[in-house]
Amino acid sequence: MESAMSNVPRNLPVGDRARRGPAPRPFRSLGRRDPFLFALPLFLLLLLPVLRPLPLGAALRPAWTSNRVIGSPNPPALFAVERLLGSRSFDHPVDFLFHPDGRLLLVAEQGGKLWSVDTQSGEGSPQLVADFRRLHAPRPFDGVLGFTLHPGVATNHFLFVNYNEPGSTTNGAYLSRFTLASLNPPTVDPASEKVIVRWLSGGHNGCSLAFGNDGFLYFSTGDAANPDPPDSPYRTGQDISDLLASVQRIDVDHPSGASAYSIPSDNPFLHTAGARPEVWAFGFRNPFRLSFDSVTGDLWVGDVGWEQWEMIHRVQRGGNYGWSIAEGPNRQVRTDVPQGPGPILPPVIALPHSEAASITGGRVYHGDRLSRLRGAYVYGDWETGKFWALRHKEGVLMSNEELCDTTLKPVAFAADARGEILVLDYSGGVYRFVPNQAPPANQSFPRRLSETGLFSSLTPFQPAPGTVAYTPAAPAWNDHATAEWLLGVPGQEAIVTQGGVGNIAGATWFFPSNTTLARTLTLEMETGVTASRRRIETQLLHWDGQSWNPYAYRWNPEQTEAVLVGGDGTNAVLVVKDAAAPGGERVTPWRFAARAECLRCHNAWAGDALTLNWLQLARPASGVAGGPGEGTELDRLRSLGVLEVRDRPSSRGPVLANPQEASAPAE
Repeated sequence: MESAMSNVPRNLPVGDRARRGPAPRPFRSLGRRDPFLFALPLFLLLLLPVLRPLPLGAALRPAWTSNRVIGSPNPPALFAVERLLGSRSFDHPVDFLFHPDGRLLLVAEQGGKLWSVDTQSGEGSPQLVADFRRLHAPRPFDGVLGFTLHPGVATNHFLFVNYNEPGSTTNGAYLSRFTLASLNPPTVDPASEKVIVRWLSGGHNGCSLAFGNDGFLYFSTGDAANPDPPDSPYRTGQDISDLLASVQRIDVDHPSGASAYSIPSDNPFLHTAGARPEVWAFGFRNPFRLSFDSVTGDLWVGDVGWEQWEMIHRVQRGGNYGWSIAEGPNRQVRTDVPQGPGPILPPVIALPHSEAASITGGRVYHGDRLSRLRGAYVYGDWETGKFWALRHKEGVLMSNEELCDTTLKPVAFAADARGEILVLDYSGGVYRFVPNQAPPANQSFPRRLSETGLFSSLTPFQPAPGTVAYTPAAPAWNDHATAEWLLGVPGQEAIVTQGGVGNIAGATWFFPSNTTLARTLTLEMETGVTASRRRIETQLLHWDGQSWNPYAYRWNPEQTEAVLVGGDGTNAVLVVKDAAAPGGERVTPWRFAARAECLRCHNAWAGDALTLNWLQLARPASGVAGGPGEGTELDRLRSLGVLEVRDRPSSRGPVLANPQEASAPAE
């Protein structure tokens, strides 16, 4: 799956979980950041038939006022993020770093502008340093991905920038050196461009730039591919005969012949036949943001994954990191690709897509303000807005602590002169970490289903006034259990079919805060005997205004109550009388899923709320005026005032069928 800005410069890492508002134009270049491309099949599925007019005769629901599903039973995050620079904002910024004076911050925007802003003054607007789009005219320009300053910038005034022409352009990715005509205030000499190296643009382009402690320039490149199929069409991940899918290391201080750089004598593939000698390490999909530990010199890279994993690597000289044979622990991505030199090295950590979706490489913290983070590698995820602190011993993971879950789209990290880490948000702001002052976990969060306010009674089983039952077109398989769905929207607010926070799949529906979906699973303990039905589990999906949070409640044998299951989930074994089963019994291992397990399906890739979308609600509804077939579930929810329909799809397409209904047409 893709993330890091798909339409963002095609090389950004993209993930598009702009959780606080409609998603911005994604980076076509940010790398994984190709979520949108990956999600194209999903978009096609969302093209439903034109839905029929609103059915008449239904009354608005009463207000739902009994809701108690508020907050979370989980402990609060260790840290929060605090915005800096007041209200100053940038237009889709992609990279930033500090000027040598330690006061000015340089910020590059995807559109090509580079700004400087005084971090110690609350006054004054950012000052334009350069507009690379204009400097590259009249040739087409796609966007900037990264930049860095030469370690000797105080005397040589050198600035290095990666910018790109539109995708799939031969030599359309540029690494160029510019000279600052003035250091303070910084301004670029428009006639000073010196092209250092060029390569194929498009798809995943990386691209991060950093000088190592050895004085050499390192830069990353992606596989130049779109999200799917993997590493196609170039099959470059394991191929070191080009500059793609690699981290390069060059000496820009000593040009060689006609080249603007030379190759360091200890580069690993300098004497390998057919290899590009610039390659320092390879086997990356979209290495988005690299950095050096200022103390140890370790090179860290965040690599945006494909369908399952997001990777953080501590990169070694000549290392093979597996793509496109491997994606983290998965060594079977492509079995038709010859392996490159050396064994495939594992990442320090691979995060599953239940936790992350588009990784952004970070930095090692060496500041004093946050002692808990000292020496940890701090990184984030563009899609989920989460941040972590990783600790290791000689490349072996020791811990990976989640710091906070935010609405940010972290696109880059920088450190000031004191080693304090700043975060650049693609939505425009600059942030830092601060200790979280939030109160402890919500002790009043309902530990019993009867306390949620979703049901007026559990015996008999009755929904609370204002909640609305609904039925999706294609329910999930539930180990022979049947399901009942219930929707609770606070007060008389409504879900709106546009204007949500947006995610990798594109635009999302708007859900009022504390909207709660419930699914109760009931199993016949004797097949075919209705009287043997027993409720096993009620699952909740709660929208807190920023993200969906899942919870499971386990019913007691007396069927009088259901109790909140712990965050790690639990197991049960259910024995059902079934004459068709061997021995007359069917043994069903039942998993009450951990909250993280739920997110394997309820996530940005799939669309979070899997039963509330155009496809699932296009089924004919029962209980509407005129009877079955006269309207849809979407129409019925609209007539009750729980759903406001906007931007109804206009294209006709197939109606989603319940796979358990054998009478449905195969098409």
